Amino acid sequence: MDFDKEIELIELTKRLDTINKKIENQINALGKEDEELRHKFFDLIYAIKKILSDSDPIDKIIDGKTREMLRRIRDDNYFVYDEYMKSFMAAVKRLEKKGLIVDFFRSLGIEVTEVEVDQELERRKNEFDYDINYKLDSDKYLNRKSLFGAIITDKRLPPIFHSYYSEIKDCFLFGQMKATIGLCRVIIEVAFRDRYRHLGLAHRYKKQNVYSMDHYRIKNIMRVVCDEIKIKSLLEETCKVYDMGSRILHGEIHDIGEDEESVANLIRDTFIVGTVNLIV
Repeated sequence: MDFDKEIELIELTKRLDTINKKIENQINALGKEDEELRHKFFDLIYAIKKILSDSDPIDKIIDGKTREMLRRIRDDNYFVYDEYMKSFMAAVKRLEKKGLIVDFFRSLGIEVTEVEVDQELERRKNEFDYDINYKLDSDKYLNRKSLFGAIITDKRLPPIFHSYYSEIKDCFLFGQMKATIGLCRVIIEVAFRDRYRHLGLAHRYKKQNVYSMDHYRIKNIMRVVCDEIKIKSLLEETCKVYDMGSRILHGEIHDIGEDEESVANLIRDTFIVGTVNLIV
């Protein structure tokens, strides 16, 4: 983590810890806490979580006490208000669904105007636009969108395949190439297991001490299915695509993703070996 950010987090967590202890003491002594302290508490929580959400997903924090506090802040599992906030937000969500949220806040003496709502929505939109523009190059995104195109088929695919291909497309468009290829590997497994069932091969091969299809190695399932449907070249083509995904998922390949056209071709190959020849 950036040194200045870590120093800022150390200071913020120290202040938060002090305020939390004061609130605990007030609640124990008086049964309630000072409103100003409560506002400071939530302002500090927001500031800390904002820094964490803008940081790398894995960040090293040197200071041990700060590190432990940040973990607890992240998990909402440390401060006096945590359980209260969880139940409060659950109630808010239930009331929001019923259209009673405005009345609920009014009962607490809180007036939420349309202007305030619009301002909050605008703030969120601006923050979202900033994050997306920072993470995603629009030209590269549109190029990948054009490169992916659409998968054209003359067969009606089961819903599960639509679900996987939609996620594969999203990962590809956002430049998540390892995830894209990993999902290609998954969809091959889904397709071959599906055809294995439809062909009734699980019953035919149960003499091989296989208790269920899930105990049968996927490569054997591929071989048996390819033999059954008599497409000799399919096994080699399938293994090539599947092994690429396996090597990525097992950490043997780290630099995939530079050649987006190759990944797009791999997706098309996955569709061919995983669905065109297998869907009945």
